[in-house]
Amino acid sequence: MPSSSVISGMLAAAKLLVLCGAVLTVLATMDGGVTGAPVVGAPRDFNYTKCPRSEEVWALNTEDPTKVPRTFDMSKLAPTAPANALYYELALHDWTQKPLCPEVKCVTSRKSWDPLRRQVNDTFAINCFNHPYPVKLRFAETGTNGSLLGWVDGLGSQKPWISDTIVDFGLTNDESAVDWVLEFQCVEKFGRVDFVGLNFYSLRQLPGKTYIQNFLDVGRRYGLGTYMDTGEGITIVDQQNCTSVVE
Repeated sequence: MPSSSVISGMLAAAKLLVLCGAVLTVLATMDGGVTGAPVVGAPRDFNYTKCPRSEEVWALNTEDPTKVPRTFDMSKLAPTAPANALYYELALHDWTQKPLCPEVKCVTSRKSWDPLRRQVNDTFAINCFNHPYPVKLRFAETGTNGSLLGWVDGLGSQKPWISDTIVDFGLTNDESAVDWVLEFQCVEKFGRVDFVGLNFYSLRQLPGKTYIQNFLDVGRRYGLGTYMDTGEGITIVDQQNCTSVVE
């Protein structure tokens, strides 16, 4: 079995190989879980000719396209360090996870806010070959609320280069935290879309099939269906019997 350092390096390098990228983060929930009208698809799907801008994705929120830039509160996604929030990845479309790891399990994202650097410290961990492998992701603020720039920490000198857009969000019942989050990464190379990543995170580790299906519907509601159905499609992450969580 490859060593922990080798696989962690592979995963981090895979993230870094996604050059000139854009990450799109979707957060959404309502009372009692992820809900909403039945979704077949958005009025239009984005495609592989060009990565959609944050504003283009937000525009597909037919109820309130200004919701994220107007109301998003970072402290409810990433509490100020040393506090943190642990999210479980319920589903994904991301080749830096699968097929790079053939059997993805127990994926988590531990998020905290660094007020000095004004950045989110995101310890992403994937279970591969029955061992957790962490990757340190970082996301800095931009001039637009709900839009961040990310990079992989520990792989030499990097400037923030991965565009991370929060597409939609919803809160827990007491409105103290974001209940679930979808990250959409889109990278262009040679004049077309070269990489797409979709990462469906939730505070709930085992929320059930209906919750996950409603979560996936959010991606289609925002025009991401073409990406969801391409290549490996969507992988539902096995979150059963997960005993090791990276701090």
